[in-house]
Amino acid sequence: MSTTVRTYRHGTLKLKDGTPQEMTVTLLDGGWSGAIKGKPIIPIIDRGVVDQVIFGDNELLPFSFTTNFRELYGESAAVLTATLTPYEFITADTNNTLTTALLSVDATQEPYLFDAELTIANPTGSGSEVFTWGECYCPSIRFEEGLPNKLSFEGECQSFTPSSTI
Repeated sequence: MSTTVRTYRHGTLKLKDGTPQEMTVTLLDGGWSGAIKGKPIIPIIDRGVVDQVIFGDNELLPFSFTTNFRELYGESAAVLTATLTPYEFITADTNNTLTTALLSVDATQEPYLFDAELTIANPTGSGSEVFTWGECYCPSIRFEEGLPNKLSFEGECQSFTPSSTI
């Protein structure tokens, strides 16, 4: 077990669609929050006493992250270095004509879904841990004016998968 504390400076958040397209999001301090839940249980009660416990249905996992607001849409199509913004990636709103269309990670479901992969590097340089929240949907995007201006994204994911290279 490591005794080294890891901070947001050790983490990288990548958003991935159903093709090889991905984007790295620059997070603000403590900018990612994602739930990790075990399988829910349902108690079976007989005359006021728990008789047994069974597994319930899977639940959606809430997530949120905050990033600096640079621009809502990517650079103009006339610029050769046009890139997607987090807003465009999460909403699949590719206003930018140089960008390939984004595809959902699950084509069988109606809303556009993406994966969020958080990689936390070991500050001592020996490996990293990768946490993937799969099939994410983001119905809420909030803009906050300030120094700096911020965009906050809130949504839910269908799965969580941890892995480690430590």
